[in-house]
Amino acid sequence: DFSEVKEFFDNLRSSGVKDFRAYFENHPEAVAKCANIVKVVDVNKATLELYKARSKEELRCGGLSLVLSPESYEKFREELISIAKGKTRFGCEAINKTLNGEKKHIALTWSVAPGYEKTLSKVLVSKIDITEQKRTEEALRDGEEKFCAITASAKDAIILIDNEGKIFYWNPAAERIFGYSCLLYTSPSPRDRTR
Repeated sequence: DFSEVKEFFDNLRSSGVKDFRAYFENHPEAVAKCANIVKVVDVNKATLELYKARSKEELRCGGLSLVLSPESYEKFREELISIAKGKTRFGCEAINKTLNGEKKHIALTWSVAPGYEKTLSKVLVSKIDITEQKRTEEALRDGEEKFCAITASAKDAIILIDNEGKIFYWNPAAERIFGYSCLLYTSPSPRDRTR
């Protein structure tokens, strides 16, 4: 239930606030205030498991600020700016925390239930745990960085070719040995490679 957030925005507008991005940048405490006035009405079992909550009441009483990590507030601010602009849908990736403090990467979708656009008293929020996906992406990035560091310092030529015979990686030693820049080199056609 974002109805109190809507009222807060209406009061800000009536006091002359037009640029909510600038307002929130100058008043970061207002973002925390909005997190505290959002009312969690109901959650499903998956949400209880995601946040390691024992009961719905635990999440309902603690509210949204209970699961927002320090990193979450920037994304929540973007959500609030979107709401202030009259948007009825918002999506992002963010970091939340479980009730025991564990960080969780989530894909969040926020949408106003049909018929509640004027009050925002019924909003549907979907959160998908993408923590493992983020860990895998980070491991791949680390692996790529290590690969690049190793091959960049290698004295031997290292050339990687895809299934179609196109070069997609050429280390500095290969440039030095063959006298070609990877950017200037074009791989031969499949017909030429068979000769």
